[in-house]
Amino acid sequence: MSNEPALTFAKAYAELQTITQEFEAGELDLEKSIPRFKRATELVNFLKKELVKMESQIEEINLDNQEGLS
Repeated sequence: MSNEPALTFAKAYAELQTITQEFEAGELDLEKSIPRFKRATELVNFLKKELVKMESQIEEINLDNQEGLS
């Protein structure tokens, strides 16, 4: 088991912003940039999955509300 706290949407987004800023500032050399880029792609994939889940929940809520109005 990992001692790391569970990744949340907010934490993933904040970490992705930090990595983006590092690239934009030119702070990374080649050796550091590849693992940071890999981490960024992992975060993007996580965020996409979370957005799909949220979208599904919103659609379900909207359907429930529409049925309640009928």
